[in-house]
Amino acid sequence: MRTKYSKAIMKIDWSGPEGNVYHIMWKAEAVLEHIEEFNKLEELKYRLKHDNLNSYEEVLTLINAYVTIENIDDYYSLRAELDGEES
Repeated sequence: MRTKYSKAIMKIDWSGPEGNVYHIMWKAEAVLEHIEEFNKLEELKYRLKHDNLNSYEEVLTLINAYVTIENIDDYYSLRAELDGEES
């Protein structure tokens, strides 16, 4: 889930319901709890409530400061293209 020198990685499929901002917030909190980063978890929760975030992009930017968000939708798109070429 993370390496010794990096933030935790959270994989999201933007094309499905996982792209919902509330799901992303929940998943980021769950990832931080799973890796026992409780100080970061509490800080993220506080900032999500009190930083006066006005857009989806602002929420993603904040979350990305705590966990690395990877888009797995790109993987599926590439896989579909490659599968189509093999036929």
